Amino acid sequence: MNNKKICFIMCTDNDVCASESITYINRLYVPEGMQVEILTVKEATSMLSGYREGYESTDAGYVVFMHHDVFILNRYFIQDIISILSSDERIGLIGMVGAPKLSSDFIMWNDRRIGNHFIKGDNADYSGYRYSIDKEGYEDVTVVDGFLMVYRRIEGKEAVFRDDILDGWDFYDVSMSIEVLKEGRRVVVPVQDQAWCLHDDQGLQSMLNYDRYRNIALEEYSGFIAS
Repeated sequence: MNNKKICFIMCTDNDVCASESITYINRLYVPEGMQVEILTVKEATSMLSGYREGYESTDAGYVVFMHHDVFILNRYFIQDIISILSSDERIGLIGMVGAPKLSSDFIMWNDRRIGNHFIKGDNADYSGYRYSIDKEGYEDVTVVDGFLMVYRRIEGKEAVFRDDILDGWDFYDVSMSIEVLKEGRRVVVPVQDQAWCLHDDQGLQSMLNYDRYRNIALEEYSGFIAS
């Protein structure tokens, strides 16, 4: 394991989109001594299987799982991430947006969310698409939104990718968040006075199998529903 390396991993079926995202990564300030690696996974059968493939191809101590339509605006992103992780070795996962509690239906946006990011779409408002956050530094959450997640690798222990049950493109973020919590580690969202990322998803989401995977996640992780 190389604690001086950060790896950015994205599943993609669009070279143009991935290339633009990589352009933003290449603009980031890299702290002295740190190495940056970028891996794209094509033809993945699911988000988790694609992330597993990328993860097993790198020895980086810090791994950023991200959508290919996410553009990192904060040029000090790497430095800020390392600073958060260095503040508490129990922090295992960082997201840009998250939910302190998971609602009974397992739909993240049906409960209070915290964090910040710009979102692009037909009705985009670039004055800032943000959620409330009332603490300095970062705040603990139960789950983070999967458009960008930063994972800290532990020496001798591999990440848990539940692609055995979540073999599609939904609820992978809920699964990764809860698997980190089950290890006794923390999942957090940083304070972002200005959004660190832009998510250019065009407002389009496939809901074809959403309820199927929601029910699978509910059955597997019902113990983490907010009381």
